[in-house]
Amino acid sequence: MAVCDAFYKFSLVDIGAYGSQYDSIVFSDSPFGSTILHRQRVILHLPHETALPNTDRILPYFFVADQAFPLHEKIMRPCPGERLGEAKEIFNYRLSRARRTIENTFGILASRWRVFRKPIIANVETCIAITKACVALHNYLQKGEEDLPLEQRRYCPPDMETTFAQTE
Repeated sequence: MAVCDAFYKFSLVDIGAYGSQYDSIVFSDSPFGSTILHRQRVILHLPHETALPNTDRILPYFFVADQAFPLHEKIMRPCPGERLGEAKEIFNYRLSRARRTIENTFGILASRWRVFRKPIIANVETCIAITKACVALHNYLQKGEEDLPLEQRRYCPPDMETTFAQTE
């Protein structure tokens, strides 16, 4: 499970759960999930509510998630059901677009670090160490290209994230 920013860098990762476990169980059992669910904002250093740019409207920060996660004041998830009406359909669409950022971040990680293209044949501790190393290297390389012009970026060229968005 992971959280990323708008620039495809991981902000938080929780590595070690088995792929067969439900996301909701992994979330509630993780230190990140229990901190959110028990409203311990300070531990995660979450920002306070702030005004939207060029407005007086104060809004809270929240995490964008899918249906597997609980509805919570710090977690936005899609409205469930079918035939929701136009407003809820638009909300779900926009939330889905926001969720693409983490999907693209994982896509970039997997495309650049070939070890993730097939099952890793190693013990659990080694798999966790490999994943941590790849996430750290990913963030380092992604941060290193932030100030470069788009045409000079090598780790994540500008067309790479649009490639992942089109395949979903």
